[in-house]
Amino acid sequence: IKFHALIVLEVDKMSLTRRETYVVIMEHIESASFREVLLTL
Repeated sequence: IKFHALIVLEVDKMSLTRRETYVVIMEHIESASFREVLLTL
Protein backbone atom coordinates (compact mmCIF):
# COMPACT_ATOMS: atom_id res chain seq x y z
CA ILE A 1 0.00 0.00 0.00
CA LYS A 2 2.91 2.33 0.72
CA PHE A 3 4.16 1.63 -2.81
CA HIS A 4 0.73 2.62 -4.16
CA ALA A 5 0.83 5.88 -2.21
CA LEU A 6 4.26 6.76 -3.58
CA ILE A 7 3.08 6.23 -7.16
CA VAL A 8 0.00 8.37 -6.57
CA LEU A 9 2.17 11.16 -5.18
CA GLU A 10 4.48 11.04 -8.20
CA VAL A 11 1.58 10.94 -10.63
CA ASP A 12 -0.14 13.79 -8.80
CA LYS A 13 2.90 15.96 -9.52
CA MET A 14 2.20 15.39 -13.21
CA SER A 15 -1.37 16.66 -12.72
CA LEU A 16 -2.97 13.67 -14.41
CA THR A 17 -6.63 12.82 -14.09
CA ARG A 18 -7.77 10.03 -11.79
CA ARG A 19 -8.27 7.68 -14.76
CA GLU A 20 -4.78 8.42 -16.08
CA THR A 21 -3.40 7.95 -12.58
CA TYR A 22 -4.77 4.42 -12.36
CA VAL A 23 -3.50 3.61 -15.85
CA VAL A 24 0.00 4.63 -14.82
CA ILE A 25 -0.28 2.62 -11.61
CA MET A 26 -1.45 -0.48 -13.50
CA GLU A 27 1.44 -0.15 -15.95
CA HIS A 28 3.92 -0.13 -13.06
CA ILE A 29 2.51 -3.01 -11.02
CA GLU A 30 3.07 -6.61 -12.06
CA SER A 31 1.10 -8.38 -9.34
CA ALA A 32 -2.42 -9.19 -10.50
CA SER A 33 -3.62 -9.53 -6.92
CA PHE A 34 -2.23 -6.10 -6.11
CA ARG A 35 -4.05 -4.68 -9.12
CA GLU A 36 -7.30 -6.01 -7.70
CA VAL A 37 -6.55 -4.29 -4.40
CA LEU A 38 -5.91 -0.97 -6.17
CA LEU A 39 -9.16 -1.22 -8.12
CA THR A 40 -11.07 -1.34 -4.82
CA LEU A 41 -9.53 1.93 -3.59
